[in-house]
Amino acid sequence: MSITEKLAILAENTIKVHDAGKKSQWNEFWDNFQLYGARRSYNFAFINSGNWNKKTFKPKYDIILEGNASNAFYTWQGLSEPVDIGAILKEQGVTINTRNATNVQNLFAYGSSIVGSLPTIDLTSAGGNTSGIFNSVMVTTIEKLVVTEATNFSNMFRGCANLKNIVFEGTIATGTLSLSSCIKLTAQSLASVINALSGTTSGLSVTLPAHAKDTYDAAYGSGAWETLVATKSNWEITYA
Repeated sequence: MSITEKLAILAENTIKVHDAGKKSQWNEFWDNFQLYGARRSYNFAFINSGNWNKKTFKPKYDIILEGNASNAFYTWQGLSEPVDIGAILKEQGVTINTRNATNVQNLFAYGSSIVGSLPTIDLTSAGGNTSGIFNSVMVTTIEKLVVTEATNFSNMFRGCANLKNIVFEGTIATGTLSLSSCIKLTAQSLASVINALSGTTSGLSVTLPAHAKDTYDAAYGSGAWETLVATKSNWEITYA
């Protein structure tokens, strides 16, 4: 065997040892950080103080948020590279489960470095402790937002200028929802909002992007928007 061939084998083995070491460190960190998947308390767990980025956020287990999970991903902003949390979760084969979280206020707030997509966020157990969840987040897609009649939408979508796609599941029954910042919402997303509005409440309003009507009519024909909003005539729909 030539010296060149021996060096090539040595280099290959060195890389394998290095990669094995990295894998071992990753396993050790996430096993401890997520308690081998048993962790449920994530209040401020991923707050960004310079430690979290697209290279370091590689969870090993599902992130199951129970009880107080407020500010779990707070202040992901000013990072050198944007982070697609949804894509990383899919790559890792894990997800975020918020169904049993009783407080998710400011969950991703001030996350201007969060882009791409986010998985389903379920607010079933959170009551009104839901304000500011996506404040300033720059994602284009939120897979689904499961809401209840108690959900508080105050500042939830403030500054979400890139949001295009979102599906609302459940009933919107509080007058705190403003999507005025979401200027890129698709016709399908706008329809999802209107369809989720309670048909029995009164005296409540929802604020939509200024060009909501034009976006919807462009997709479904002139007059389509007026027909849609007429199904929820108990709501005051404002535009900003």
